[in-house]
Order: sequence, then C-alpha cells, then structure tokens
Amino acid sequence: MAIFSPRRSADEAEREFREQNPGVGDTRLIRFKSGRRTQMIRRNVIGIGNAYGFIEALQSTALHMVITNIYAAVLHLQHLKRGRNLADKVNQSVGEIWARLRWFIAMQFRLNRRVQIPFWRACNDGVNVA
Repeated sequence: MAIFSPRRSADEAEREFREQNPGVGDTRLIRFKSGRRTQMIRRNVIGIGNAYGFIEALQSTALHMVITNIYAAVLHLQHLKRGRNLADKVNQSVGEIWARLRWFIAMQFRLNRRVQIPFWRACNDGVNVA
C-alpha cells in the first residue's frame, strides 16, 4: 500500500499504489494534520472524535476516543445541570488520555523492526517519545 509522507511526493505514492492496485479508479490526496485541540470543551462547544483530535490512520483508535469523548461530555453536562462547570478538569483529563494514546502509538512506530521500508524508517526516525 502506498503511503504519502513528506519524503515521498504525492505522484510517487500514487504511482506505487496503482502498481499494486491496477484496477483502482480515481484517487485523491487527503492531507491531514495529526494532533488534537487544546480544549475538548470550549464555551458551549464540545469536540468529539476527529473534531477534537486525530492521531493517525493506521490504528483503530478513533472509535475508542469517540466513546471516551462522549463519556467525558456526558459527565460534564451532568455536572452543569447541578451548577458545577468542570470544563477545565475534563479538558485536562481527556488531554492526558490523548497524550498517553499518542505515546502508545509513537512507541509502536519507534519499536517496529519488522518492516524496514522507507516509510517505516521515516516514521521511526521522526518519533519523539519524550
């Protein structure tokens, strides 16, 4: 599977992808920035799933984080009904969960020794696990 990285042009990635998948029709390049917003809750808006953060496409973490975000949002709304605004605590707690998830995925990239193709070497070289 062709993966676009800063070290590979979009044309190179598509060419490799088409070599491996000759029957594919039209394709398009989708750029994304990995990371998360600093606050899940801001004023009267709650970011859930990709609206709050996106780490990377090769893991199945998105559904887990959607559930985590929804659970945190429901708890926050329940406290709001009682007159307690816990947005700062919820933002901090959910941010820490995302930071641990990011670290977990970074370690998988960093410790991956089975696949030593240019993409994985670039991932390994670019991982900051601090």
